[in-house]
Amino acid sequence: MRYFYKNRSNDFYSSQVIDNPLVWIVVTFSLFVVTAWLQLNGVSINGLTLEINILSGCVFVGLLSYQLYQAKRHLEKFSRIVDYLLNYSLVEALDTAILNSRSAAAMTNKSYRVLPKIWLWYEKNSSALECHIKIQKLAGSYESDLDHVAELVSSTVGDHFEVISKSIDKSGSWFEITCGLVNENLRFIPKTIADFKVKPHEIKLMNNLTIPMNKLPHMAIFGSTGSRKTTVLLTILAEVINNFDESGEACCYFVDGKGEFKPLKTFYPVDHFATEPNEVITLLRKLLVISKRREKIINNEVKKRGVMGLTACDIGLSPIYVFIDEYASVKARFSKPKELETLMLQSLMTFRSFGIYILYSSQSPSTQVLSNQMRSQFSTYLLLSSANEDTQRMVFDQVATTGTVPIGSGYYLEKTAEMSTPQRFEVPDTHKYKLNTLTVLREIYLKGRKTSGTRLRRRKIQIK
Repeated sequence: MRYFYKNRSNDFYSSQVIDNPLVWIVVTFSLFVVTAWLQLNGVSINGLTLEINILSGCVFVGLLSYQLYQAKRHLEKFSRIVDYLLNYSLVEALDTAILNSRSAAAMTNKSYRVLPKIWLWYEKNSSALECHIKIQKLAGSYESDLDHVAELVSSTVGDHFEVISKSIDKSGSWFEITCGLVNENLRFIPKTIADFKVKPHEIKLMNNLTIPMNKLPHMAIFGSTGSRKTTVLLTILAEVINNFDESGEACCYFVDGKGEFKPLKTFYPVDHFATEPNEVITLLRKLLVISKRREKIINNEVKKRGVMGLTACDIGLSPIYVFIDEYASVKARFSKPKELETLMLQSLMTFRSFGIYILYSSQSPSTQVLSNQMRSQFSTYLLLSSANEDTQRMVFDQVATTGTVPIGSGYYLEKTAEMSTPQRFEVPDTHKYKLNTLTVLREIYLKGRKTSGTRLRRRKIQIK
């Protein structure tokens, strides 16, 4: 166990040096080395140099032996001690996570907090690397605390590991957590700008997941702060800004509740952004006018071809994407949000057949923010990172998982007969090859605009 003490001037907790056995091992070893050197050089301090040397050596050997015994006892193999020492930064990160957690055990009104001992090692199992973590079960902890501990581990081990099993050992004294590698084969990791190239009316989110927006219009993305919703949205943006509508304008519009997309205004048409109530109303009405124009074009094509049920994709109209980020923040700006809700519902129901797709992002799936009638208009739902059962039911109408989900992962559900239950989702990784910068988005935009100019001259169908 480790003890963290409260600072008198604030609630910050820190450990004291004297509580760290490593400090005493270093002190006694240093004292042994110094007294040995003095003895070899015939220097005596009141005739006690030899006695101090022997005593410090014995204490050093005793402390070191006890620590090695503890390591062998809990790690089971001496070879795992190297893993433990090399990954001690992860142990410290787990200490911090437990210290900051608002569990009943950690937040008692005391001048100190007791943190459990943590052991960890890596091991290959069936050619897959696993991280094994043992966390001491303190007095006052219960079996129900296992889920809380697993969540802390899941949020700490990073993007590449996830909790695959959790249990309490036979003695009832340790929480045992096993973390396996996240399935990186699913994660979409673009290496160059060319990897963002997709077909019109399609969005690629994973290596095995490409969503045909013409068949599954509108997408809702839910996740708490830090769950990487913005990463998903920017990946989608990078894939679609090569396309332009028939008037040559950029095919993306933004209802920006938090200002996440504000930096794009340095190269993107400013009239495609809306934040304030009057701007949002104006933009939604503009898009409804565009949808009416597209409806006329599609109806003319239906008459010309004699085929019912044609969509914007069928006749070659470019897609238009409407990014709505943090709708709750947008809605809160309205003194009377009724007009906004009416326009939103009308947009969700009208845009579907005309190649205008809404990408909705929010922290909360609460019906107080988005009504059930609006929610039912989405064809694809994403829920990122861990969420309780109530949140999962609000998003999927069922529970996706009772375990923990690491940051950078989640679940998705499409409204199709083939997908009856939510499936695992991995957030695209645009950071690895540094394709997440504003410079990259600007380059993609300018390249797409140039390509669009050539494509536009060849079009037979134009909106006027």
